[in-house]
Amino acid sequence: MVKIERKMSSAGESQKQAENATSSKFDNAKPQAESVKKQSNAGRISPQLSCTIATEDKKLLNELTLFASNREGKVLNTSMLIRALIKLGHKYKDELEFM
Repeated sequence: MVKIERKMSSAGESQKQAENATSSKFDNAKPQAESVKKQSNAGRISPQLSCTIATEDKKLLNELTLFASNREGKVLNTSMLIRALIKLGHKYKDELEFM
């Protein structure tokens, strides 16, 4: 029986060549990907918007959500209503009242 010697140096060289080819292939696209990343909107600032509101205010928020859903003819969630309120805030920012 003949013992076969196995050396991993050739496999290592092949791996290095594959990594170099792959990294150079994506280097051309890197500036384009970064420009798209810079152009995107702010998006979600934090994973969750949270604040404490009174029970009456939560009830009003639910009623507004239901009203908006009926008006649009489709189910809207609270986050859609908040975006609509922000849009209204831009339009009527001089009339905003803070508690």
